[in-house]
Amino acid sequence: MKKETNSAVEKAEKAGEAREDAVLRQNLEREEAVRVKREKQNADRRIERARAKKAAKKEKERRAAEARRAREARKAEEHAARLREKREKEEKKAAAAREKRREKEQKAEAKAEKNRRKDKKKNTGTGGWLAAVISLGVTVLVLSSVLAMNVLMPGPADKALSAMYEKAYFDTVTYVNNIDNSLSKTLATSDTAALQGYFSELAVQSELAENDINRLPLTDEARYYTAKLINQIGDYSKYLNKKLIDGQPLTESDVAGLKQLYTSNRTLKESLAEISGRMGEGYDFKKLEKDGLLLNGMEELENLSAEYPELIYDGPFSDGQTETEVKGLSGEEITAARAKEIFKEIFGEYGITDIEDAGETSGKFECFNVRAMSDGAPVYAQISKIGGHLILFDHFKDCSEINYDGEDLIPVAREFLEKIGLKNMTCVWASSSRAVTSLNFAYEQDGVILYPDLVKLTVCQETGRVTGMEASPYYMNHTERKLPAAQLSAKEAAKKISPSLTVLGTRLAYIPKSANTECLAYEFKAEMDGERYYVYIDAVTGRQAEMFRVIDTDDGTMLL
Repeated sequence: MKKETNSAVEKAEKAGEAREDAVLRQNLEREEAVRVKREKQNADRRIERARAKKAAKKEKERRAAEARRAREARKAEEHAARLREKREKEEKKAAAAREKRREKEQKAEAKAEKNRRKDKKKNTGTGGWLAAVISLGVTVLVLSSVLAMNVLMPGPADKALSAMYEKAYFDTVTYVNNIDNSLSKTLATSDTAALQGYFSELAVQSELAENDINRLPLTDEARYYTAKLINQIGDYSKYLNKKLIDGQPLTESDVAGLKQLYTSNRTLKESLAEISGRMGEGYDFKKLEKDGLLLNGMEELENLSAEYPELIYDGPFSDGQTETEVKGLSGEEITAARAKEIFKEIFGEYGITDIEDAGETSGKFECFNVRAMSDGAPVYAQISKIGGHLILFDHFKDCSEINYDGEDLIPVAREFLEKIGLKNMTCVWASSSRAVTSLNFAYEQDGVILYPDLVKLTVCQETGRVTGMEASPYYMNHTERKLPAAQLSAKEAAKKISPSLTVLGTRLAYIPKSANTECLAYEFKAEMDGERYYVYIDAVTGRQAEMFRVIDTDDGTMLL
């Protein structure tokens, strides 16, 4: 009996111990669960704090960038405001000087008139002949003073020409320096997007540089080699940009071409820097016509042709292109005297004086050069020996006031073209800047715009008169063509352009594909996000033949 009692006690004790163990385990498990939950909460809080810290840092960086952009914008606005203020002060100063000069002239004229009346009153009757002699003597004295002033002091024409040379020279220096910078960047990056940006900049800079180089008093040889280098840089940049757009990488040969152009442009840059150093402060840029400073400094550029890369590509300045034939000149060969007569016929309404021969120009267009004065500024023209056609002219007239709207000057330019025998011309581009409207006209045949047959004109918005023309593309390419039939309708061609573009207008055009080939295309004027585009779809193959974006520059709008 006692044994059974002990056994029961032991069992009870063991059961109690088991229950205690079970309770202990449950407590431990609960504590472990609480610990795990606490650690997870701590981890979540750490992650949340890290996210918050990262978000705060990002927000701080965003605000800093925003503040930086605001500062830069404010600085740009302040700089622009300073420039405007400076320009306004200069304009007011110039206006005040003109007014002061006008008042002085009026006072001098009034005084002279008073003296004439006084002399006439004193010498009435027997003194009439004496009065005539005195008047004649005064006239000769005044004329001698005027002649002396013209010899010893620069006149308005000289000042205008000097100012034009100075602007053209320093603009050329700026653009050549910009080209050097952009070319160096193309050689220092392999990023496709960056390269496309640099090539676009080079295309614009080379075109602006060429415009200014053609205004400098250089010999034909110096101008040819300098302009050729600049044109090759722009043309080659467009060619490489198109390769990248088509998804083709630049080859070692492409990069080698860029390196050679970079070296050649560096020579041009150094020559210009040396010329600038020799000019010194207060240099009279009218001297460039005679003292040879610019010409001697540019002589080295005439030998650059040996260092040019043999740029074999599909472009108008490629060394691989064959010589193209001048198609648009017709008529018999004229003399220098006949060239002067043609000059008078064209510019008779300009009030021209001091007409003189200015030598001859050789090359694709052999021309007689004629120079004259009009409205206090020189007029320079080139008239072809074959047929007596006006190839180009420039009236170096400063235009400052805007009395005419750019669109209103299109009929003026068209009338000028018809006067010199260029008919069926349609205005395809108009851009105004600095009181001058630039217009491009192309020949129209059977309702198709022929872009290779292009004439560029400038019209002064102050006088409403044509002040410049360049017709070499027209005379180089103009001929009656047998146009191919379009294989696509305008509606079908429109499906080939991006749906992101909003089409604003469509017309058929004949466009250059390279120096020697042309194609019929639909021209689509379009817009996207406020940007303007011109897209050309081949009317036979349906492929995109060309595309331009309209960009704004200080010199007006351009196509790129």
